[in-house]
Order: sequence, then C-alpha cells, then structure tokens
Amino acid sequence: MDMYTKAYQRYVEKCREFGIEAIDLIEFIRNLTTEQVQHIMIQS
Repeated sequence: MDMYTKAYQRYVEKCREFGIEAIDLIEFIRNLTTEQVQHIMIQS
C-alpha cells in the first residue's frame, strides 16, 4: 500500500503543477495497475 500512497502523492504534485484536479486516492488505486504505479515511482 505504501507504494500506492507514494505514487498518489507524486500524481497529486503533478496535477497541481499542471493546474488540474486530482481524483481521490480510492479512484487512483482502482484505476491503475501495479505496473503503472511502479512507472510513476521510477519517474520520481
């Protein structure tokens, strides 16, 4: 779960950077695969 939380934090940072509204954590987890989350973590 920690991996998803860190990826979500990165996602929220990027949403703020681009001025768009972020989805909530539950929707984030439901809509991403483990591979996608790992990719987000690599980009950090």
